[in-house]
Amino acid sequence: MIATTRRLVRAALVLVLAVVAGATGRAGEAEDRAAEEESVAQFVLANTLATFSTELARALIGELKLEPPGLLFEAVDELALLLLLPTEPDPVRDELVRSAVDGWAMAADRRGEPEEPVYWVTQGVDEQRFARLVCLLVGSDPEAFEELARELGIEGEAIARCTEDYERTLATWTALLEPYGRASKKRTRGGTIRIVYDDVPEFRDLRELVRESGVLEAAASEVVSSFVLPRTLTVRFQSCGEENARWQPAERRIVICWELLRAFERLAREDAAAAGETPGEEEPAQK
Repeated sequence: MIATTRRLVRAALVLVLAVVAGATGRAGEAEDRAAEEESVAQFVLANTLATFSTELARALIGELKLEPPGLLFEAVDELALLLLLPTEPDPVRDELVRSAVDGWAMAADRRGEPEEPVYWVTQGVDEQRFARLVCLLVGSDPEAFEELARELGIEGEAIARCTEDYERTLATWTALLEPYGRASKKRTRGGTIRIVYDDVPEFRDLRELVRESGVLEAAASEVVSSFVLPRTLTVRFQSCGEENARWQPAERRIVICWELLRAFERLAREDAAAAGETPGEEEPAQK
């Protein structure tokens, strides 16, 4: 579903941009712009999914009254990563995970910068957390994330250590969650995860992107089909006046602000613009 949506969006963008270009000789430019728009959309979806996974991890730890070992923020990171990964082989989901890694890296690089989203100020990863998350990710499937490991210099014994770390982490969480698994419950009914998208005109393009992708619905379905939730949880996309997201335990609600998704879009465009600049190239002198 995600892949189909992406192909349709790309085809439409190429057509529209080619018409705007006004000549077949500029079709290559239209292709480039369509590829950039696709990349931006993927970054927004990936980091929205990562945000959802992080807040859902907090929700599950609270709702299921889990007591993971170690520091709470490390436990949230671990469970969020496990929720982010697909339960079945899925190349499209793997692409989103890799784009989420770009967001983690950007969050680590932008620590303390004025343009850093509010959510990253309070919840974003630093360099140490980034290294651990990436190690666990590579360890989860060294073959699927071989290119990522190579880019980050994770190889040889490091990959073996990351694999062992991931297997220990998975074993810990499997034991913690096993009592709540559907196979362990005599009753199969339980709460579900509702996703609500507030229709705010200013953010209608982002609403359409996330809803039509089905990314969050697929991730929520995996959780509901795997575990018996004591109560229904709600995920609400709304305008908050800030670039943030939060788990609200009293309301059993995850709030994700449209402003945060707009910040993801802005960061992706800034990154694309920076990547397109020629190092050392100077602006022409004004006459």
